[in-house]
Amino acid sequence: MSEAGSITLPASPAPEAERSDLPAQLDCMRVRKAGIASAHRGRAWPADPENCLSSLQAAWDAGIRLMEVDVATTGDGALVLLHDDTLERTTTGHGALNTITLAYLKSCRLKDPHGNAVDETVPTLAEALAWARTTGAALQLDVKPRTRMDDVVRAVQAEGMSGQVIIVTYRLSSAMHVHRLDPRVMISTPIRSTADLLALKRRGFDLSRLIAWTGTSEPNPSLWSALRKYGVEAAFGTSGRARRRLDDRFLVDGNPSEYADLVRQGVTVVASDRAEVAQDVIGHSFEKCREATQ
Repeated sequence: MSEAGSITLPASPAPEAERSDLPAQLDCMRVRKAGIASAHRGRAWPADPENCLSSLQAAWDAGIRLMEVDVATTGDGALVLLHDDTLERTTTGHGALNTITLAYLKSCRLKDPHGNAVDETVPTLAEALAWARTTGAALQLDVKPRTRMDDVVRAVQAEGMSGQVIIVTYRLSSAMHVHRLDPRVMISTPIRSTADLLALKRRGFDLSRLIAWTGTSEPNPSLWSALRKYGVEAAFGTSGRARRRLDDRFLVDGNPSEYADLVRQGVTVVASDRAEVAQDVIGHSFEKCREATQ
């Protein structure tokens, strides 16, 4: 068994030529008025450990093709998948991430959401990208505040994955910065109105590389319709705190048809803590679009 539990990490030869074109695949889905679920923290179900290779593999096996993961930096500069600034909640380790080494982090085991240690360690970003390159999965990289976007973009480029990732930003200025670093990558950023789109376009942003994040609380079909006219995919989140997230409201009656309603109203990417259910409800058109764009 490898450091990542039951997941065998691929060897690390020189990266292959880039073979995925995520922007074209998402364009295809928007045109077809189809949707794709994004597995929040890389897991199909909230009972699974977060940000780890076994959960990514389980999500893939369940038919999920887009996984959101958190990218943070250790004290010695290694990029790893971890949500919190500290280790206690999700690992058997202790301390602040920015004070420990990668070697120490790799000596700790991950915990599941109930606090039980599992036979797996925190993966590096490079390990996660290598896994995605091997399977064909797309990764959505939520870069934590203490982590430099430049470092993340370099890591993506080193693995030949510019055409297979979405980098999450939280300000238009950050989106522009990442776009200048690598115009090939998809970038997610909050879009509150078409004025935000036009501001990016005036500054030279290629809107075909944009995912418009439109929040987690109130569906906004009028904005989604406007985004579609500009050729931009809308993302909306149903994940969040237990009993308050839309995921829980959608599932309470046993008929989660609301996921399909979101897609019919104009959403392309549904970020969910119940990604397996969401994907089954909205269908698996992503595979057809991938075949059509290869």
